[in-house]
Amino acid sequence: MPRLIYHETAPEPSLSGMIDGYWSVFVDPDGRGSPCHWVLPDGCYTLSIGISPTTYVTLRPPSLAAFRAPCSEGQRVIGVRFRPAVDPRRAFDQLKREIRNGQSPEEIFSTIQRCCERELREPDPRASRLVAYTRASEGALLISQAADLTGLSDRQLERLAVRTIGLTPKSFARVTRLQASVRRMIAKPNERLADLAAHFGFTDQSYMTREFVKLAGLTPLAYQRMVSNVGFVLDGNLQLR
Repeated sequence: MPRLIYHETAPEPSLSGMIDGYWSVFVDPDGRGSPCHWVLPDGCYTLSIGISPTTYVTLRPPSLAAFRAPCSEGQRVIGVRFRPAVDPRRAFDQLKREIRNGQSPEEIFSTIQRCCERELREPDPRASRLVAYTRASEGALLISQAADLTGLSDRQLERLAVRTIGLTPKSFARVTRLQASVRRMIAKPNERLADLAAHFGFTDQSYMTREFVKLAGLTPLAYQRMVSNVGFVLDGNLQLR
């Protein structure tokens, strides 16, 4: 039975302020389980490059909607998750011209690094502070606190977030909390959902479940079952299989 293997690793130091990480997905036909690949909202632009069985290059903008990615035996996809508030569209336009059929994953990642170093621009520092503060609080940062920390009014902060991140501050905080909860579920698969809800400040488990369904398209329990068929290697050496 197939199994989905997911790896991610940090970018080079020169790009750490603009890229969250590189990732790869491989559906191992000799693994166990029936893998399902849901991509959850995270406030980032995500570059995806299909290696096999088909070749493609796509760029997905920040969104509040999850989507179910194709998941077939032998599938290989690599990509980049850009830091929120970084606009990679110029680099993407260049990448579409430079990435060709038949290139190895190593060659593609080399091209990505070269294009990003040349085309990416540092984000607005106020937006970077908003991202850092929101992530440090795991999505619990209040809008009024974020406004004070960035030196903006609530309305100015909202305009800045929509323009640079593509989401309102509240929406970005929601997806940040979702991602933090997902990482904790992966790191602590035996933790009770009620304890998870309490850790992230939900009033109860039912509230967390409703929020999870709105953003992820499935319940926390369904997500736990899905990832039981996924091999995660977070912050490890990228496997370019």
